[in-house]
Amino acid sequence: MSATLEDLDLAAAFADVVDDYAGRAGDVLFDPHAGQGPDGDLDAIPQLVDEARTVGLVADSTGGAPGTDYGIWGDHVLEEGCDLDLRTLATLGRTCAGLAAALHAEGIGRLALGDAVTRSTLIGGGDTVAAVFVPDYGVALDPRAETDAVHLHGTGDGFCLRGSSGFVWSSGEPDWLTVVARTPPGDHPAEWVITGVRAAAPGVGLATNGHRIGLRAIGHHRVDFDDTPVADEAVIARGGDALASVTRLVACDWLGCAAIALGAARRAHAQATAYAGARRQGGRTIADHAAVRLLLAQASHHITTLETVLGRHATVPLDSLPHDDLLRWAITARLGVGEHAAAAVTDSLQVHGGYGYMDDYGLSKRLRDVHALGARHGSREQLLLLLHPLDATDPMVTRGGR
Repeated sequence: MSATLEDLDLAAAFADVVDDYAGRAGDVLFDPHAGQGPDGDLDAIPQLVDEARTVGLVADSTGGAPGTDYGIWGDHVLEEGCDLDLRTLATLGRTCAGLAAALHAEGIGRLALGDAVTRSTLIGGGDTVAAVFVPDYGVALDPRAETDAVHLHGTGDGFCLRGSSGFVWSSGEPDWLTVVARTPPGDHPAEWVITGVRAAAPGVGLATNGHRIGLRAIGHHRVDFDDTPVADEAVIARGGDALASVTRLVACDWLGCAAIALGAARRAHAQATAYAGARRQGGRTIADHAAVRLLLAQASHHITTLETVLGRHATVPLDSLPHDDLLRWAITARLGVGEHAAAAVTDSLQVHGGYGYMDDYGLSKRLRDVHALGARHGSREQLLLLLHPLDATDPMVTRGGR
């Protein structure tokens, strides 16, 4: 897709906003004189999320608001592709993967609600939104997940949600829950449903899981639904339409996690390169040692590979991208978090020797963060099992082109 001059100007202006915000966030989170831990000043996260809303990085629900079109996972992805989102998340991931994941989670929660018109009828512009996937850490697209799913019971005369989901990500305490659910199994095959409820609605039990090993800047919650009433207008999609939305939702979640991990890997590689150029051993900098050069080269290779994967369909409008192609791309990118981003951070950490494991250098935080990103919605084995039938339908495979 060719970009117009207007598009390029907009992208450049937005990139400047992202760079400026990321720089300020880094200054706030990691003030060298404040004596915080390796994850920075986590108490500053609400302030930084509010600032992200102000500058338009959050996909808002209010028509004409700064983030409605170009916030992370805003309306533009349907007609312009998600290149801008992936670049933004990678830039923010370079500063703090946890903060990037918080803003990513907010966008995913809103993407599930459809366009800005639909969103504005259900939630307020300043509400914090969280997407509830099922089951806990399983793959939502796996039909075997049905028994663990949140279920939507009832008819147009009265719907309710039953079930639970853990590891719900959010940028703060959620005001609104966008729920990926299924109709209960019975005489007819269960079908996907996307609906939403207020977090304060009757029958909603929302509990904070507390800080995890990685991504400590993001909110982690568990939610339980006990006959939670759902308004008819809050049933956003079901059946084939819902399946298409769920596919897009999970795919964008995987792509966003990969982009954030890419940013963390870039930061780790930059730190290792600077350290190798300054650290001396045996009368010369360690950058002159073959073993260190090899580690840096390996890290660079892994980063370039993940960049290539993420760029594969980045400029294709999501409305024009076949779902099989979207899933194949997203699964490959998400697998790349473990196969490439984590490997790049590990190689960068090893350049520092034993110092790499010390909190002072920040490499241990980045390693924790990329591993947390690599566990989002499915293990490596689950993703490979999802990828295999997609590859079997690829014409290049069936013609023997690979």
